[in-house]
Amino acid sequence: MSSTTPVWVSFLVTGIVVAGSIVTTVLTLASSKRREAERWQREREREDERWQRERERENERWERERELDTLLWDRQKVEQLRQRRVALYVDMADNLQRCETTLDDIIDPYWIAPSQRREGLVHPDQLAAHARLLAPESLVSSWLSFVRAETAVGFVLRESPDGLGVDQHPYLNDDNPYVQELKGAIALVRRELRAAMADPDATA
Repeated sequence: MSSTTPVWVSFLVTGIVVAGSIVTTVLTLASSKRREAERWQREREREDERWQRERERENERWERERELDTLLWDRQKVEQLRQRRVALYVDMADNLQRCETTLDDIIDPYWIAPSQRREGLVHPDQLAAHARLLAPESLVSSWLSFVRAETAVGFVLRESPDGLGVDQHPYLNDDNPYVQELKGAIALVRRELRAAMADPDATA
């Protein structure tokens, strides 16, 4: 006596097998898709990290360049300021030399042609204005004293000279107090100029 399996059982078994295959396929696809998503996420994170590192390196490079530009600019400003001070001190020294030459003429009754102010010299008042901006205070003070002493000698020479020279030009004696004051002022400015030239960056 042989037993027969109902048809529905065969269909059921076949359906279970097919369903299992479908489920397995779906799970495999889902797992593959998940792994692909995870791989893509990891690659994106690595790319983001790489891009972030690149951006940080670029920012650091720009920062170094800005710092270098700032340093160079500061050095240029310091050098330009130093050059302006040196030029000022040289102009002051030129005026001192002109004044000493003129003073030698003023105290010499036998001098025939008193020297005049040389062309190209910066006016003492202009030098005083520049010195207030650039020079140490001690040099400014000594320069102002020099300008006052030189002005006083010029006034006394015109209004109350010690005598008239061989060609009737006025002169002052070497021991005239105004002459002595001017000589002292010249010596003081010269000392201050030497100190300022030794350290052109000093401002006090």
